[in-house]
Amino acid sequence: MPEPAPICADQLHVLQRELAGRVREHVVLAPLTTFRVGGPAAAFFSAESTDDLARAVSAARAAGIDYFLLGAGANILIGDRGYPGLIIHNNARRIRFDGDAMLADSGALIYPDVIEAAVSRGLSGLEHYVGIPSTVGGALWQNLHFLSPPPDRERTMFIAEVVEAARLLTAEGDDRWVDRDYFDFGYDYSILHERPDLVLEARFQLSPAPQTRLRE
Repeated sequence: MPEPAPICADQLHVLQRELAGRVREHVVLAPLTTFRVGGPAAAFFSAESTDDLARAVSAARAAGIDYFLLGAGANILIGDRGYPGLIIHNNARRIRFDGDAMLADSGALIYPDVIEAAVSRGLSGLEHYVGIPSTVGGALWQNLHFLSPPPDRERTMFIAEVVEAARLLTAEGDDRWVDRDYFDFGYDYSILHERPDLVLEARFQLSPAPQTRLRE
């Protein structure tokens, strides 16, 4: 992967204009990673909604700015020199329901946000991933997986099994919904490894189950 280019004053001015002056400079990234290490981001934007997220990525792409999308900050090592481009911190965490389906923004944390919301409604399909640090977007990127429930632990369960569809900002700049097949899910793999599409939100098809069993 090529070294990200330093952001220049003109690019920073463009970002400030496009993102309503909400870009911050020299934000230390260590507190935003699970390893608690890392220097400053030259430019930093906190996306509080999917609209924020799409706007920030579109602005960075249009201005030719190298950017990195930071979610839960798990399994990420940031050097002491920090990141010379734009860090977009994904805090888009809205969750809502449509019958037995859940729609979750890509910045929602799998645990506790997503799992707790599902279990509280007696909906099964996501409780297997308790304790894994990931956002919804990260979960789709890597096809999050864990062993099936005890005592049998008979197979690996993938989040692809409950993904019905997702809303993307594609590499071409289109905002559209795609179905599960688009992701070409595999072990620790999705098409997002090959294409710089951005997950804005996902739709999970869940199944009713007793809340007491889910919590157990």
